[in-house]
Amino acid sequence: MMIGNAIFGTAVPGTFLLRHGKAPHFTSTDHAAAAWYECTRCGEFKAIRVGDVKPGRTVSCGCKGREGFIAHCKQRVSNLPRGTRKQMRRLARKGVPTGNIAKQFHLDKYVVSFTVQGQRGNAHA
Repeated sequence: MMIGNAIFGTAVPGTFLLRHGKAPHFTSTDHAAAAWYECTRCGEFKAIRVGDVKPGRTVSCGCKGREGFIAHCKQRVSNLPRGTRKQMRRLARKGVPTGNIAKQFHLDKYVVSFTVQGQRGNAHA
């Protein structure tokens, strides 16, 4: 966390994470040590198991993977023929579930979701 020019938290080498301290156990059966981490990429605070944060392997809080997934889905949608996108939107307006549309066009349901919602610009972003 930055306040002024001072950085609070311990940097985890090879990652975008700053460790801020111990986190509470969420359930009575959860005995793994957890700590609060701040992601310097997106600014999100998250309680993560200490054993899950591996320097050089764990890069962020998950925001990097989500951004990559969104970019992948948008690329797949842009590669679809215009007529296919129109058919998918038409079926969605009729109330056909996303999963059924995905099976009909042999696509992933997330790609269908981005296609249907993409015209409004808020598809899972």
